[in-house]
Amino acid sequence: KQFIAKYHTSKSYLRRGKRVLVLLNPVAGSGAASFIYEKYLSPLLRELQVDADVVTTSGPNYARDYVCDLTREGKLTYDGLIVIS
Repeated sequence: KQFIAKYHTSKSYLRRGKRVLVLLNPVAGSGAASFIYEKYLSPLLRELQVDADVVTTSGPNYARDYVCDLTREGKLTYDGLIVIS
């Protein structure tokens, strides 16, 4: 329900040509995070023609370390960050 409530807010921000980083925790919510991405977020991003780089986390602090590394290397060039955890 929380995701659906934020769905309309996301649509107003995301626009064609935007690029987002999606961090996906595959074990969150007893595996529901992957379902939420496939069922709701992926179709929304396609509909809005938003490019997404999806990174699946593999353990504690993975997402934090990944983003820190991108920042340190000057490669954090996304318009937005979406975390599904």
